[in-house]
Amino acid sequence: MSFLWQDVRYALRTIARNPGFTFLVMATLGLGIGANTAVFSVAIAAPAHWRSALLWLSAAVALLLPLACANCANLLLAHGAMRRKELAVRVAMGAGRLRIFGLVMTESVLLSLLGGALGVLLAWWGADMLIALAPAGFSAGIGVRALGFAFAVSVASGILFGLSPALDSMQGNIPELVSGAPPRLQLLRGASLLAIAQVGLACSLLIGAGLMIERGQDRFETALLAVFAGITLLLAMAGVYAVLYRSVDRRSREISIRMALGARGGEVARMVLRQAALLVGAGSSVGLVTGVFASRTLSGGIGAGDANVLLIVSGILILAAAPASYFPARAASRIEPRLALKRD
Repeated sequence: MSFLWQDVRYALRTIARNPGFTFLVMATLGLGIGANTAVFSVAIAAPAHWRSALLWLSAAVALLLPLACANCANLLLAHGAMRRKELAVRVAMGAGRLRIFGLVMTESVLLSLLGGALGVLLAWWGADMLIALAPAGFSAGIGVRALGFAFAVSVASGILFGLSPALDSMQGNIPELVSGAPPRLQLLRGASLLAIAQVGLACSLLIGAGLMIERGQDRFETALLAVFAGITLLLAMAGVYAVLYRSVDRRSREISIRMALGARGGEVARMVLRQAALLVGAGSSVGLVTGVFASRTLSGGIGAGDANVLLIVSGILILAAAPASYFPARAASRIEPRLALKRD
């Protein structure tokens, strides 16, 4: 029990030292947990004739949680790469691999619980929005069952997204940890494909919501799709951010050599921005194709108003991708050659 309390205190100190990282993980998980909690709270109180729409929404929203967990796992892997030496010191002082595993898992569950708390607040607002669109006389709220659901989902999510970083922390030996060995390339490629898929899904959903708004379709279904598309877009950008940060860490030695040979920070930043453009561009291309295909299937063609929707969605994607790519690019441009070269 004393070990557990020590792990909790260590995790709390680690979380407090990195407020920006903590908020990003909380927000990513909060979106997934909050959306599921809001739908759950409304579904358990909904009348029978309204449950068919909620069943469709529940299935769609349930897909958000695995995406959020995958993005958080990538964020933790990138974050863990920045503190390999700290873990190496603990191993050198006698901490076993299982103890390191427990430390990382404890941090993951605590982060998930914080994200769940934020998710409950978002669910409170989301449930009110769903009720506002519901037939008159229907009421629901975040009760005990919804809170229990959010807690269970938070713990399960923490275990799920913490498993990969925890196992990764056990597999390295001390020299690898001290030298800062980069993450395995195949894992980074898999994360890139996941980020592209998320951007494509968000783009397709945004196009669908925009077309429904432009054509004046059902208010309830349009609002649900728009909210779902917005949440998916935010999760997709979190995925792009995580992939870029992991890539910057993997290429830190290459970047340090470039800068030692005279490359400027702006050139390094543009290198990362090009990778971001490739991820977002590939995902957007997939999303535009699927969105146009869906429009042709539903209406038989693309009109002038539909073309405007495509332009607006493209602009939204560019604006959303800006912060997700800017911060990793800035971090890459600030790598000091003398510090990065010491990793060899």
